[in-house]
Amino acid sequence: MGANKANPSAMLLCSTMMLRHLGLESQANIIATAVYDVIKEGKVRTADMHGKRNCSSIRDRADPGTGSASTSDFTKEVMGKVMA
Repeated sequence: MGANKANPSAMLLCSTMMLRHLGLESQANIIATAVYDVIKEGKVRTADMHGKRNCSSIRDRADPGTGSASTSDFTKEVMGKVMA
């Protein structure tokens, strides 16, 4: 099993390229916009994005050694925007 520390942005954005290839432009745009919004807001950042804990819900699940959000935290934040 993985360490839950990787930045999932590249994987999520690659999936949008696949969706576009399949002709699902609007779905790809929703996901891409959500990823970009999460990055822009800066509330949830993985270690490679110089993540710092700044809210209690993230703080409780963050990697205590770095103060960064986990892969799951970042992905959940993106999915929250996709589903909104």
